[in-house]
Amino acid sequence: MSKHNKILNYIWVGSPSSVILEHNNNPTNHDVSAVIKMISIIQKSPLIFSKNYQINFWCLDEYENFYKFVFKSFSIVKIFGIQKYLSNKSLIDIKSGKILKIFNLLFSKSQTDSTYKTRYFVIIKDLLSLAVTYYKGGYTLDTNVFPTEKCTADFPILDNFKVVSIDSDYSDGHVFLLFNKPWCTKKTFTHMFFSSMIKDNYKTKTFMIENNKEVWLMYSPKKHIGIESSLDFYLSYFDINDIKNTYNILIISSVMNGIYSIHKNKIKTLPKNEMYFISEKKGDYSNYIASLEIYKMYYNTHKN
Repeated sequence: MSKHNKILNYIWVGSPSSVILEHNNNPTNHDVSAVIKMISIIQKSPLIFSKNYQINFWCLDEYENFYKFVFKSFSIVKIFGIQKYLSNKSLIDIKSGKILKIFNLLFSKSQTDSTYKTRYFVIIKDLLSLAVTYYKGGYTLDTNVFPTEKCTADFPILDNFKVVSIDSDYSDGHVFLLFNKPWCTKKTFTHMFFSSMIKDNYKTKTFMIENNKEVWLMYSPKKHIGIESSLDFYLSYFDINDIKNTYNILIISSVMNGIYSIHKNKIKTLPKNEMYFISEKKGDYSNYIASLEIYKMYYNTHKN
């Protein structure tokens, strides 16, 4: 993966949430609060443990220097300008060109459609989550995924692509747990409805999932077949004309495709925790992952 065998990726699209004071280790900012809390836990760990970590913080190019200042006291953090990285000649391949093209389309929309500006930023985050996990490997978390008081920042190195489970009124708890080639039908799982088992019919958009469901955590070894299949699906089916209304369908369908590419027909018998980070409700946490001792804090900004 790199000389650092444990990588955490965080992506922030948009301007900084507010000015951050130097040496402030307890900020309340949507962009960096959770990141700094996680860094604090890692740095309190024994040196032999903490030196194996690298945190990659991804932001728009124009804010790269700002975040370098914010994180300058933390040696394990590396700041990446998104556009600069995707345009890097050493990276350029077919995928990066498509990613950059879609990024530019979405960013342009965010600047002209003020009503849905935040939503376009979330869509960019979805795209980049797949991209940076593919190119860098490791864990990719939303910036509002916090460690619990019990968290030790012990993120295990895994062999396969893995994503957060998604609770849904339509799915008996796991929206992409059971499907076939890779789509589920009424015959195989009555709580989920797809128009076809064939990927080409994806664009009929009959996949039923609540608008506030999203993929906020994923893991993959660098360029693993699971994350590559997910990214390729996203790039193939992205449509700028309707992405504003179907963004959650596309990202969830993309990771479904990635999970299927690894496990195929075994998904009906494998334990859920082999395919997913199981998210559950516990106490004050509505989206809690016990195996990592992390939880997602929702601000509902993606609905705008």
